[in-house]
Amino acid sequence: MKKIKILFFTLFVVDVSGVLILLTPNATATINTSATASLTVTNVAPTITVGPAATYLVAATPTAPPISLTAGDTETVTVTFTAHDDNGCADIDSAATKTTGKIFNPEGGSITSACTPSSTGHNCYALSCTQDGGSCTTGLTATYTCTASMQYYADATDGGTYSGTTWTMDIIPADNAGAATPNTTGTFTVTSMTALNVAETTIPYTVTTLGTTTLTTDQTTTITNKGNRIIDAEVKGYGLNSGDTTHSMSCTQGTIPIGNEKYTLAGATTTYASLDYTLTGTFVGSQITAFNLSPTTTGSDSTSHIYWGMALPANGVGGSCSGTVAFLAVNH
Repeated sequence: MKKIKILFFTLFVVDVSGVLILLTPNATATINTSATASLTVTNVAPTITVGPAATYLVAATPTAPPISLTAGDTETVTVTFTAHDDNGCADIDSAATKTTGKIFNPEGGSITSACTPSSTGHNCYALSCTQDGGSCTTGLTATYTCTASMQYYADATDGGTYSGTTWTMDIIPADNAGAATPNTTGTFTVTSMTALNVAETTIPYTVTTLGTTTLTTDQTTTITNKGNRIIDAEVKGYGLNSGDTTHSMSCTQGTIPIGNEKYTLAGATTTYASLDYTLTGTFVGSQITAFNLSPTTTGSDSTSHIYWGMALPANGVGGSCSGTVAFLAVNH
């Protein structure tokens, strides 16, 4: 058997000054061979590259501008656009600050993008914006859809007080640092909505004696402007049916002539003889230019009244009588 000798040694060296130095072999030193690199990329505000463009929805079918409103109700306006962020599309809307927008009518310069949106206003509405699902993957852009509910009395741009103006889309895409670049390049127009509503469904005259009139007991109809223009009213009447334009009422026995029914704007106690207008069987020539009913601007009903009187013939009529009065809104 061979024997293996293992030698352990320590070398002592005495330098010239007499100091003993201990040298141990196989000592290792700590050496760093890597470094962590870091930098912060400056945030770039997102921008809009396509759009914005406005449409409105009727029965969920997109229709191109100009926007057509709904009488007495709201209309959903949809704004679409593409947002671009050089930091990546995932950077858009990735924090508390989200993409927002509004639509407003400058009204000749008196209204700006700083307007406070109101759901019951007539010139400034907030947009609710949502990133379209699947539109942002690994690229720099994403598409968005925004909606707002416009009231029936929103400013018309084809006539009336704000004729010739245009509505503006103010879109502000936001990223995770809150940086945003407003975009107000998109515009659209809104058409006139001329409409009215009559609150009453009957005009219940109290006169019952042949050869007499309602005197000062006039019946009231309440008219509400349900559009975005100043309106006048036109009225016409008929008896048994819409073709019976020479009679205001058809009775169990006989008929009442169309000219026996009259109306006024003056008040509910106007004497029959002083009623200003005589009912006819056609809208033509019946415009009440003094009606002049402005649209609401706050959502509260804008109303006016027409007061009605009747004269019974001296003979030839008996039993119950009925007829129809039709109302039409026209621009003032």
